[in-house]
Amino acid sequence: MVIPAILLLASIGTQYAFACSTHGGPDIGVPDITQLPDGTWELRFTGFTTIDYSSGDMCSCAFQVLNGWDIESAQFVFSGTSDPVTTFPQFVPDTNSGPLSLTSTLESLYPTSSLTKWIALKNTIPDTTLGGNSVDLVIKGTFPGATESTILQGLDGNLVVIGKLNNEGNDYDGDHFQVLTIFEQLIGGKIIPLNPAALLLAGAQSTTWLIPFVLFAAGIGLVLAKRK
Repeated sequence: MVIPAILLLASIGTQYAFACSTHGGPDIGVPDITQLPDGTWELRFTGFTTIDYSSGDMCSCAFQVLNGWDIESAQFVFSGTSDPVTTFPQFVPDTNSGPLSLTSTLESLYPTSSLTKWIALKNTIPDTTLGGNSVDLVIKGTFPGATESTILQGLDGNLVVIGKLNNEGNDYDGDHFQVLTIFEQLIGGKIIPLNPAALLLAGAQSTTWLIPFVLFAAGIGLVLAKRK
């Protein structure tokens, strides 16, 4: 990996309710990142399970991204594959504008910074589905000048909102949406893999300065013992 306010303000406390799909908690890990031959990027978020929908229902996903980024589309695919889940069509950018647009609703509930913006996408479910499929959310976008590392940094801490929309398509159903935070351990602007050996070495080095004091204290103890 959102909302007019009347429905959503009453349901902010249930951020982990059912959505187009469900995810196991409030945080979503960083995606697998692939640069495609045409220069666009593909982001794959894992760990979703689809839920039941009725024909004609609207589903949406929205992303908090850097200002220079453009999200072109998003699609549920079966986990670990490139096979689309046909009962959940490709999400496309929300073309509504004005104060009652889905993007405006998101901004009012989850304000962005001067460096970020909301991009909302949605679709209409063509046929009734029982859900229950393990799926990945695959996003395609254009991120000018980006590298895998800068994309990860740009995503860290931002929100993904996914869920069922109201009839107007400008807010989420209060019982069917989920807010997820993209999370990665960043240190000094870089993703640092934990190296157990390095941690042990660092721990040993951090106590090296104590050695002279320990020896000094031991010497004093021996002198006092001899005097007795």
